[in-house]
Amino acid sequence: MLRQRSRSAVLIVLVAAVPAFVGGYVFAAVMLLLGLFSVAELTRALEANGTRPLRTGALTFTALLIAAVALDASPAVLAGLLTAAVLGTLAMAVFRPQPIPGLQDWALTLAGTLYVAIPIAHFVALRALPGDATRGWVNELVDLLGSDGTGLGLAWFGLALSVTWLTDTAAYLIGRAYGTTKLIPSVSPGKTRVGAAAGLAAGALTGIAAAALFGVPVAWYTAVGVGLVLAAVGQVGDLSESLIKRSLGIKDMGHLIPGHGGLLDRIDALLFALPVAYYLARLL
Repeated sequence: MLRQRSRSAVLIVLVAAVPAFVGGYVFAAVMLLLGLFSVAELTRALEANGTRPLRTGALTFTALLIAAVALDASPAVLAGLLTAAVLGTLAMAVFRPQPIPGLQDWALTLAGTLYVAIPIAHFVALRALPGDATRGWVNELVDLLGSDGTGLGLAWFGLALSVTWLTDTAAYLIGRAYGTTKLIPSVSPGKTRVGAAAGLAAGALTGIAAAALFGVPVAWYTAVGVGLVLAAVGQVGDLSESLIKRSLGIKDMGHLIPGHGGLLDRIDALLFALPVAYYLARLL
C-alpha cells in the first residue's frame, strides 16, 4: 500500500510540476481540466448518496470561473459569475423534471461547486503573480518557457505545493508509526495528534527550505510562519474532505489514483492551502 502510494505521489508531482513550470495558459488549461474532473467526481459521489446534483450548472460555472481568472477578469466579472452560479443553479433546479424535492439538490450542488472551483481558480491566480523570484534559475526558467515576469508566482506556488505535500507525508508516516491518540476520530479515524504535530513541524522546515530553493522574497523566520500556516490549513482541508466523505458514507471520492483514491482525495489539502498562500503572497 505504501509503495503504491509513493509511486502515485511521484506521478502526481510530475503531472503538477511540469504545467506549473510552464505557467500561463498551459497551466490554466490543466487547472481547468482538474476543476472539471474534480467537480464531476464530487457530483458522482453525491449521486451515489441519493442526491440529484445539477451537473451541467456545476461544470459550466467551474469552467467559466477558472477561465475568467486565467484571463485576468475584473472583480465585477468575477462577482457576476458568483451571482450567476447562485441564481442560475437555483433556476435550473426549478425547471428540471420533478423539481420537488430540490432544495438539497441545489444546496449541495452549489456548495460542492464553490468548494472546488473557487480554490482551483486561486491556483491559477497564485501561479500568475507578477514579479521576480530571488533565485535566478526560477526567473530564467519562466522566461525560457514563455511565462515572462511570473517568477514570483512560480516561487510561491512551489513553496505552497512543497509544504502541503510534505506536511501530508510526514503526518501520514509519523502518525502511522507512532500515533495513538486520535485527532478527531468522528471525522477521520486514521489521523492522530502525533501525526498532526509532525505535519506542522515538517511544514515549518519545508517553508524555510522551499523559500530558499525557489527564491520567495521573505526572511527565514517569515518562511517558518508561512510554512506553519500552510501546514495547519492544509490539514484542516484534509479533515474537511474527510467530513464530506463521512457524511456521504464513502471511503474515497474516486478510484482514479492508486493508493490515493480520487482527485479530490489528493488535492483536498491544496484546496485550502493554495488560496491562503495567494493571500499571504499578496500581503507579504
